[in-house]
Amino acid sequence: MCGSRLWWSYRAILEAPICTFAWKTLALISSNFTPPLLLPSEHRHTSIMCQFEVIHFQCGHSGRRLIKHCHFARNDPNHQCFGAWSIKREWISANQICRECGQQANIRRAQQAQLRL
Repeated sequence: MCGSRLWWSYRAILEAPICTFAWKTLALISSNFTPPLLLPSEHRHTSIMCQFEVIHFQCGHSGRRLIKHCHFARNDPNHQCFGAWSIKREWISANQICRECGQQANIRRAQQAQLRL
């Protein structure tokens, strides 16, 4: 796919698959070619993302927990993993309920205790 098309702009090269043909073609077109510098948020390695684990609770809800920051999250204050979740592992917690259900249960218990008085 890379060899069938000429990449004429720097942006197209950044979005293209890594291919030496595209870089050589642009180098031939532009005699004073220098590869553009990439900002940390525009780095090409987008497959390396923050990793999460999913916990399935007894109440039926599930929650995500961040277990590992990607390289860019540690170094770039404007970091975004573009809304995709890289799920590393999943847990089934058969004896725990989620935080929201636990808070609702505590409120219900407190209200029932006040009614008994």
